[in-house]
Amino acid sequence: MGEEQIAELTEQMQRAFDAMVELAVAENVLFVVLAGDVYDNAESQDAQQGRFQRGLERLDAAGIPVYIALGNHDPLREGFRPRKPYPANVTFFRTNDPEEFEVASDGARTVMVSGVSYGERHEKKNLAERFGVFEERPGVIRVGVLHTNVTDGQSAADHDPYAPCTVADLRAAPVHYWALGHIHLRSVNQMGPGRWWAYPGNLQGRNFKPAECHPKGALLVPITETGVGEPEFHPCDTVRFVTVEVDISDSEGIPAVQQAMVDDILAEVGRADGRRVVVRARLIGRTPLHGELRDAVSSGTFMRDVMDTWRDDLGLTLVAGVAVDTRPDIDMSKAREGETLLAVSLRRLDAMTDDEVAEIAPALVGQMYRQSVRVADVARFRSMVESALVDALEDAGTR
Repeated sequence: MGEEQIAELTEQMQRAFDAMVELAVAENVLFVVLAGDVYDNAESQDAQQGRFQRGLERLDAAGIPVYIALGNHDPLREGFRPRKPYPANVTFFRTNDPEEFEVASDGARTVMVSGVSYGERHEKKNLAERFGVFEERPGVIRVGVLHTNVTDGQSAADHDPYAPCTVADLRAAPVHYWALGHIHLRSVNQMGPGRWWAYPGNLQGRNFKPAECHPKGALLVPITETGVGEPEFHPCDTVRFVTVEVDISDSEGIPAVQQAMVDDILAEVGRADGRRVVVRARLIGRTPLHGELRDAVSSGTFMRDVMDTWRDDLGLTLVAGVAVDTRPDIDMSKAREGETLLAVSLRRLDAMTDDEVAEIAPALVGQMYRQSVRVADVARFRSMVESALVDALEDAGTR
């Protein structure tokens, strides 16, 4: 992509925050919480201040308060100052000790929002434990706002353990709904009747990491008589990042591979509800085209031909890359002949019972094994193990 394309795409992606603001106004929400990492780095702080300020002012005009807990990416100890004061509807939670505010009360129920900000960028203290200072009172429904890594929940293990806590810590606090930040993969979890903890994820996917390649947006949390109802996801993203796997095992010729790839890409575009799609394609499967494909993709002719032929079909969809992860086609009958390691291994596999194959399968096919054991087609199952064995020996260079 050229610089102009990148700038256009970046501007389009930043509109996700505008979409969240419009959602809040349209739904006439009681309040909005932002659980940290409003900005990603110093450069984005400067470039996006205007959009952030305008969104807060739009919420202020609609009478919607905003409560913000600062996280590890937010400017706290670096002398950052906004270009102009934030509107009166904005509250930043203090550091170290959580504080709370009454948002609404109808006599029978009182809604409180509580939260705490990071005192330093690399916050290592368990801040969730500190919410125990609040009292659990009849009729009080409390929303807790925290930037944290829930270490025994569905948060990703490869995330830095900022303000780490456990699900038990969340459950022990007198909080009905935990609005959590830090993990980009959306996760909604029930703690008990009328109690939930959730990561809404980020508003907009940013790359092809698995946590970024799914619909992004905000969670609307309904207040009930006894707590909170199940959070409702509403997409706010304006650009969707997608990785498509295209099995080309049955494709005859490069044009057929290109058609199969474009068909799979357009299927993803159809699922994006009008959003712009940025896609990376991964070609998989065994094929006699393996070498020819690698040459065509590395030389650039593969994508040039795709754009020449399917430009109108793809429209504004951006194909950011094509990876050739195919395998050479192998005649399994011939591969069983002779005394090579592959031939001996395949013949040994043929002699195994189904139970014996099942024992060795996890080491060869991993997650695929866990999915395949639910399939009654034994022949298909054996074929998967057979292919995995061939791939393992190929990778080891011992076939």
